[in-house]
Amino acid sequence: SQSLQKLEERVGSNLFTRNKAGVNITEAGRVVLAETDELLNLWKRAVSQASLHTVEFTGKVRIGCHVSVAQYALAPLLRGIHQEYPQVQVELRHDLSRRVVDQVLHNELDIALAINPFAAPDLVLRNLAIDEIGLFVHRKKCTLVEVQKLPLFIDPNLHQTQAIIRKLYNKGLRFERIIESSSLDVCAAMLREDLGASILPARVKMLYAPQAIRVEDTPVFHDEIKLVYRADRISSSPAKTFMRRI
Repeated sequence: SQSLQKLEERVGSNLFTRNKAGVNITEAGRVVLAETDELLNLWKRAVSQASLHTVEFTGKVRIGCHVSVAQYALAPLLRGIHQEYPQVQVELRHDLSRRVVDQVLHNELDIALAINPFAAPDLVLRNLAIDEIGLFVHRKKCTLVEVQKLPLFIDPNLHQTQAIIRKLYNKGLRFERIIESSSLDVCAAMLREDLGASILPARVKMLYAPQAIRVEDTPVFHDEIKLVYRADRISSSPAKTFMRRI
């Protein structure tokens, strides 16, 4: 709607008439529509011809991922980009996986490293790794009865966390105290300091509390970590090579 409004402002005329029944194209809209196909075809030809004469992938790449994913995934990714593509500028953005995928879908990001991303016709999803979310404690010997008495540090915004808690409740496991945090990194830090138990991805646990162990006979949730991008944004030969290297 905002894009259409801006286009109408540039044209200086309404392209649609709007009413309760919907929208109808105006005569000015028909003129713009008739010229649009030719403009798009001209642009596609220009991009195609330019890609034939380009040997390097340049410009800015906008990468989005959850801040916890960034802790273990970005270093090798950026190291490879800097070494093989020193001319490429990188911009990083961090948010929940579903939000960065939505930003890729709407051309606000070029690439996302996402956990369990949703599928869409315009998106390409490539498998990168598997992670396992579970219940961890710092102490080596800790029974289920003892675990229930520990404070439980969780990020309540993650549906994986909620799924595990429901399964724990179904097993009769009730925590006396639950402490919520919007940061998995903080939860892992509290686990490292032996302040309680935590529900964490194994990769995050390994970063902050490598000595912590998963509580036996408790449910786990498997995450798929995927590379997400729009096929139409990675259309030139150098860009495709860049994505393969990633």
